[in-house]
Amino acid sequence: MKRLFTALFFAVVLTGCATLTVQPEKLGTIQRIGAVSLLGNEFCTRYVGTTVFTSERAVSDVTDWNLDENIQQIIKEAITSDGRFTYVDLNIDSNTMMKIYGSEKAGCTKVGDDINYIKEEIEDIKVRYGVDTIILVVESWSTSDYITGRSGLLYGYGLHQSSFIGLTDTVTHIFARVIVVDTNNFETLAEGFIRKYEEIDNEYWDLNFKKIPLEKRQFIERSIKKQVQTELIMILKKMNLLRETG
Repeated sequence: MKRLFTALFFAVVLTGCATLTVQPEKLGTIQRIGAVSLLGNEFCTRYVGTTVFTSERAVSDVTDWNLDENIQQIIKEAITSDGRFTYVDLNIDSNTMMKIYGSEKAGCTKVGDDINYIKEEIEDIKVRYGVDTIILVVESWSTSDYITGRSGLLYGYGLHQSSFIGLTDTVTHIFARVIVVDTNNFETLAEGFIRKYEEIDNEYWDLNFKKIPLEKRQFIERSIKKQVQTELIMILKKMNLLRETG
């Protein structure tokens, strides 16, 4: 019962976080759009036990997922299909940008973030590629564990496990922030959040992601990418960067 209540509460909280919309007068000035994803290649596996002494976490490299490239491709196809704006491919050093932006990051947690950290990089993209707008996708976080209701910072994307009254619940999570930046004035035109859990099963999964059987790792990869695509399209529509169809 507690778990059901917590899940419902979490859903209400997310519903209340309205996505900001690009205002009509600003929308009319957008011509050339590029996308930059800085979610990175770190998959966080976290286990929250009944006490702080039984909690563990680990970070695994999932460069082979090409998640940032996948996100940028989703945005490219959506913007191109909509037809109102010109999409521009950006050949940038996302690893360097992510290190600058995520300079506070430690393991699966991070203390604050600010796009002003990468203002110079955004200005350079504007000059090099002539884009007036950038859709920036960066990591976000949740401050509570939806399964047990306990506080704790959960960041980025990965696998989260909690024990509660002798039971283990395993979920995937993806937390991201989508920011539309006007490169001419370095102004945020709109902002939205991806905050998604998906329950997997009631088994304990190895903290070392690479030790999880291949078919299960592939299932998690597909699951997270599908969630990202669904949420991204929904957010871009709410931002008025995509038109509603059907």
